Amino acid sequence: MTTDWPPLDQTDESLPPVELPPGTVAMRVRLFESQAREMARAVLAPWPAWMERLYALESLALRTPDPAAEVASVGAAVSGLGERLHYRLRVVAFAVAAMEELGWRAEVDEHGILLLKEASPDEARAELESAGVYGPLCKVCILDRRGLPWVGSG
Repeated sequence: MTTDWPPLDQTDESLPPVELPPGTVAMRVRLFESQAREMARAVLAPWPAWMERLYALESLALRTPDPAAEVASVGAAVSGLGERLHYRLRVVAFAVAAMEELGWRAEVDEHGILLLKEASPDEARAELESAGVYGPLCKVCILDRRGLPWVGSG
């Protein structure tokens, strides 16, 4: 059976359909977005609180314009992007390692990491929730309309 990737509310992703055998679930972890999108999120506000603090420190060192102007210098943005990618990849490493320990199979392709397991969507969610992985996945997975990690099923 083919399941549509991504769900309808995430049309900005250009992911192809994935062929899933019956009784199999899948989740997609995104490692990176396009360079333009990654940089735009680092240059233009709104920024997460930690990034605002980073830019405020850069401002004190006279390396960036006033963060209140809601535009960072390219140099400060690259620094902020580096921190953002470091954090994201640490979350991905934690989640994928934990899922592999739970018996999920991980496949890497040009769209990120595809995680597969024989289970129902409800069983998969319950397992990931009890293992403490489901919450962190919200930061790195394709999300459903409720803002929760999207689980495709075959």
